[in-house]
Amino acid sequence: MSTHDTHADATADAMATAPGEDVTTTPEPGPATLPPQQVEQAEQAEQTGQAERPVKVRRRWSRGRIALLVAGAVVLGALGGGGIGYAIQAQRPPTPLPPLAGDALHYPLAHATASPAPLPADQDDAVRTDGDLPSLLVSAPAGSRPWEQPDTPDGWLSPAAFALQYKEPATEFRWLLQDGFRRAAEAEWMQGDTSYQIVLLQFQKQDEANATKEVSDQEGYAKTSCGGDGVAVPGTENGQAFAGTTGHSDGGGNTYYQGRGFARHGDIVVEVYVAGGSQISSQSVMSVLQNQLERL
Repeated sequence: MSTHDTHADATADAMATAPGEDVTTTPEPGPATLPPQQVEQAEQAEQTGQAERPVKVRRRWSRGRIALLVAGAVVLGALGGGGIGYAIQAQRPPTPLPPLAGDALHYPLAHATASPAPLPADQDDAVRTDGDLPSLLVSAPAGSRPWEQPDTPDGWLSPAAFALQYKEPATEFRWLLQDGFRRAAEAEWMQGDTSYQIVLLQFQKQDEANATKEVSDQEGYAKTSCGGDGVAVPGTENGQAFAGTTGHSDGGGNTYYQGRGFARHGDIVVEVYVAGGSQISSQSVMSVLQNQLERL
């Protein structure tokens, strides 16, 4: 029996209890009467213990997720297409290459026979200059004495030791490393109250042009420091010897003069510095410079 039928029977009984009276009935407080189909579904859910499942909401895909899916599909499609194409190409027979149309390489006979014969070791400068560099330095003359505080114990000059001889060591050190410094050697001695210093500065083969630049730069400084133009060194491209006619103070109240000389031999720059308490002649610089060039 349905709920609706139960309420109808209760109303009929009440009317039968008081015949002849006009009885107005008031519905009992409670939930509104459900349609028969929904009531039957509710009873079945109550008997089985299963409540009605909520409606499933469809998830919305964000634009980023959609783009990721599209990109993944494109990649998978490209990989799949490439794999299929590779498989098809692998099954095809190889196609022979066309024959070469050009002539075989050849050199003119004149070119092969015109090359000069290699120089013997005793005439090849590179054999000497690529060897022990300090051994190429001129020896101190008889009657001379070494410096009280030599710059080097064995003749070799590191880039740092070379740069320390300049007013701005950091700038000079950076220039050496950037412009192809290879190695350097030095010889020094005292003769009377005059000091002599010879430096061999060698550049890398591919930076040999910087040897010319070094000579040009140093000669430009020497014009101001020494006190005039230089004298050309015979047998060199741009070698010059400068007389020391301008006095300099050593900071202790003493005046000194310095003559300088510069020349290039291949990738090696020869630098000569002569200093003393009196003016330095260009000839005294020239003789040391020429003696050193003869050993290269």
